[in-house]
Amino acid sequence: MNIYECDVLNIIKNSGFTNQRNLALQSGHSLGIVNKSLRNLISEGYLSSTYHCSPKANKLFAINKPQRAVILAAGYGMRMVPINLNIPKALLEVKGETLIERLIKQLHEVGIYEIYVI
Repeated sequence: MNIYECDVLNIIKNSGFTNQRNLALQSGHSLGIVNKSLRNLISEGYLSSTYHCSPKANKLFAINKPQRAVILAAGYGMRMVPINLNIPKALLEVKGETLIERLIKQLHEVGIYEIYVI
């Protein structure tokens, strides 16, 4: 699968299929590239003839789903100097929640539990 086919398949998975012109607009690829990608995805078994993701495509998405994350928390945070003189920027509170807690919660919501903080 090439990058164009991957882009088209991702858009169909996330937004569904409306028509080739919308796929071209959303992907930034030409209409010709989109039509060629659709033909190849159907012939390879990733899309049904009605442009729905097949079980083969769903399996591919499941295999390639991110499993872990790295949170970069190092650095002084010069743009936040008046706020973070006593507390590291990752531990700053916004609406009663520290920034790093919010990031970890968002990662948990999408199924990522192996998280490294650097």
